[in-house]
Amino acid sequence: MNSVPEPVQDLIGKKYINLATYRKNGLEVQTPIWFIVVDGIIYVFTKSDAWKIKRIRNNSTVKIALCTISGTVTGEWSEGRAEVDPAVLSSSALYHQFVTKYGWQMRIANVFSSLTGQIKNRVLIAITVDD
Repeated sequence: MNSVPEPVQDLIGKKYINLATYRKNGLEVQTPIWFIVVDGIIYVFTKSDAWKIKRIRNNSTVKIALCTISGTVTGEWSEGRAEVDPAVLSSSALYHQFVTKYGWQMRIANVFSSLTGQIKNRVLIAITVDD
């Protein structure tokens, strides 16, 4: 990507985005989530069996906006497309960027995910924002 869309530039240095995905009936479902930005692409991770994964596979159209930890939107919505990357997150070089960005919070999440066996069920979602 030659240039990073302004909505993606606005995410740099922020902690949470609200990811809106769509049910088959068109209803929007919003989820506050951690993210990183690499080369103009927004990456989030979740469990491979999460409902948001099922919704994205049915409809790749998404919206994102800056938000608080509780999901209260604090920025403008931007539309985009999401793609599920089936690669296990812990084996990805991107994983280390999440650890760097979220520090002790990510380490605690990793401990609980390891204890429950869910750490090996993480997948990446790549989000490209429309220009």
